[in-house]
Amino acid sequence: MTTSIPDSRFAEFDGYINEIAHRFKLRHVDFSDLPRDFHDTAFANSDHLIDSESSAVWPLAARACFD
Repeated sequence: MTTSIPDSRFAEFDGYINEIAHRFKLRHVDFSDLPRDFHDTAFANSDHLIDSESSAVWPLAARACFD
């Protein structure tokens, strides 16, 4: 959906974050790259996962960030 928002700056922000991560040799993890399908039912609202989904996603994020 982020690409369909008029005047969206999501792509610009993603590029900026990738550049910062590369410059400082940091690992950048995009949630869309995690091995998980995010359905509408996973979200409490437009920004927050429901508790059970958050509990399932956190180990995936931790592995991607710290392993």
